[in-house]
Amino acid sequence: MNQRERVLAIAVGCLTLVLALWFGWTYVEGQFRARRLRIDALGREIAGFRRQVMQSQTAARKLSEYEARSLPPNPEVAKSLYQDWLLKEIKAVGFVEPQVRALPSQKEGELYVKHTFDVSGKASLRQTVDLLHSIYSTDYLHRITSLIIKPVKDSRQLDVTIKIDAVSMATAPEASALHKQPSKRLDLASKEEYYKAILGRNLFGPQNQEPKLTVDGSKDLSINRPTSLAVKGTDPDPDDKVSYRLIELPSPEAKFDEKTGKLIWTPNKLGKYKLVVEAVDNGYPQKLDREEIALNVVDAREPPPRAGFDAAKFTVLSGVTEVDGEGEVWLHNRTKGQMLKLRVGDEFEIGSMKGVIESIGLTDFTFVSDGKLRRLAIRGTLSEAAEERAAGDTEETLPPG
Repeated sequence: MNQRERVLAIAVGCLTLVLALWFGWTYVEGQFRARRLRIDALGREIAGFRRQVMQSQTAARKLSEYEARSLPPNPEVAKSLYQDWLLKEIKAVGFVEPQVRALPSQKEGELYVKHTFDVSGKASLRQTVDLLHSIYSTDYLHRITSLIIKPVKDSRQLDVTIKIDAVSMATAPEASALHKQPSKRLDLASKEEYYKAILGRNLFGPQNQEPKLTVDGSKDLSINRPTSLAVKGTDPDPDDKVSYRLIELPSPEAKFDEKTGKLIWTPNKLGKYKLVVEAVDNGYPQKLDREEIALNVVDAREPPPRAGFDAAKFTVLSGVTEVDGEGEVWLHNRTKGQMLKLRVGDEFEIGSMKGVIESIGLTDFTFVSDGKLRRLAIRGTLSEAAEERAAGDTEETLPPG
């Protein structure tokens, strides 16, 4: 073998070795890749099995939770108990014309029975919130599927219709009564927070307007004399009702009637005082008007009456009205230009006439004076009050026919 043949033989041998090494490495690397792919596949299978186990555990926990919240497994017992509970709740919050109607139940295989109920009635927005809060704060296996609210014309009431589904799980524990456990699904901590979030929006009407507070009577009071001062609240919204709330009295001896808005006080010291009162409406959101009323107690001594002069002859019954369901008479003392407003039980003294209001009719009133019952008709003067009988006597009643 010459030199050329030897070089060629070496080159062929090297090439053969390289090819052998390349094929060997390719085979080995393929085996490793196959092993890695198999390992990855097994890892995915293990992860899938773990997910199935976790899902099974989650499903078991949910099933256990549903069984705890479920109505009793007996469908007829469950329907009757839940319908009674709904009717009790709707009455408790004050619905008018409440109705709870049970619709046909629907069985879902061997798992559960779905009961459907229609709830209806008339209520205010606040009462509607009360009912919804009661339903959502009770941890039964139920849900509201439909809520329809319509305003009632010329009223603050709403026509409310609610459809509710409740479920009886076949595997729930046997029970003869509904369980009582609070729900933890409410976002807000208290019912008052829901009032603030919902009632303040006034969903079914214009923006609520605040009431106006006015003073009826003189702010200059005479010492040692009963005051006739009263406040009056009016509201531009015709459906709103106004109530009064006392904030500050002019004296510890004074009293304020929050029903009528009347100040009851006989001041015994001269000076300046103040009465602070609020007029509050029942609209959404609630509005109020606060007034700080400055009172001045003065020594208003009357001059001695002229001989033969009697203020009762110049005091006229100018009106008979009704305030807050109570009769009220208006006596106009023309000598002083004053209007005295009196109700049953009030005392008065004008000139020679002193008495206590006994009763108030449509166009007249009676009062007891000097032990006698007297009657005065509208536009008559106090001195003209006709004597009817002695106070305490009873009128004889003739038998019919």
